[in-house]
Amino acid sequence: MIKRFISCIAIIALAAVFAFGTTVIVPSDDDLIVGSRLIIRGKVIAKETRQDNPTMAVFTYTTLEVIEVYKGQLSTSQITIKEVGGVYKNVGSILYGVPEYSINEDVILYL
Repeated sequence: MIKRFISCIAIIALAAVFAFGTTVIVPSDDDLIVGSRLIIRGKVIAKETRQDNPTMAVFTYTTLEVIEVYKGQLSTSQITIKEVGGVYKNVGSILYGVPEYSINEDVILYL
């Protein structure tokens, strides 16, 4: 009985060594506004996931039709953003906190 107890404690201790956590600090609206060079409202018109050749990392490319520019200057009616994560063929990666966009979704981006 004591051997089982010690074995359970050892397994729990080893599991704790390999456990990872993520801490996210959400900035205030004021900090987002001041820290952004460009703030836009747009409609998601396309999404594509690709794998980067040199690093083999997976990225999602989201194209938006710009509806309104709240801060900064933009000389185009469309913008494509590249974010880490997604699923490409049989390879995928997830980074918690990265937003997922849907086609035709109306979004505000702080860039």
